[in-house]
Amino acid sequence: MPEATLLEIALNNYRKLKHTEKQLIDQLTVLNAKKEKAGSSIARMPENPRDNDEKIIENMMYGEPLEKELRTTQILLGIANQFIDSLEGDDKQLILDKFVRRRTFENIALSYGVDRKAIWRKINELLLKQRQT
Repeated sequence: MPEATLLEIALNNYRKLKHTEKQLIDQLTVLNAKKEKAGSSIARMPENPRDNDEKIIENMMYGEPLEKELRTTQILLGIANQFIDSLEGDDKQLILDKFVRRRTFENIALSYGVDRKAIWRKINELLLKQRQT
């Protein structure tokens, strides 16, 4: 069995990636707000000045992995979106139905008026065509 391409991984996890992207952006927004507050003159200084430095370093160390994960997530979403945007008409709707809307092969086949094997073949044909370019 051939290895899945980044495109296939991105498409199969599209909704999860979108959800993860939103969560990471929210977490980074909160973290950045804490950083700004810690650096402002309004922030209450801890009794021990080292505590403030340690908090800033802790927030920076926590933020770097989040930023890296966000970049990776956005790269995968970009790959999927670029593929989807390159399609037109029924091909685009088929990919959106299967991977973005997460409809089943049976449900898609019913709405397109064909059998599910035809849907499966068409999706694999589109992915194979993209793999060859």
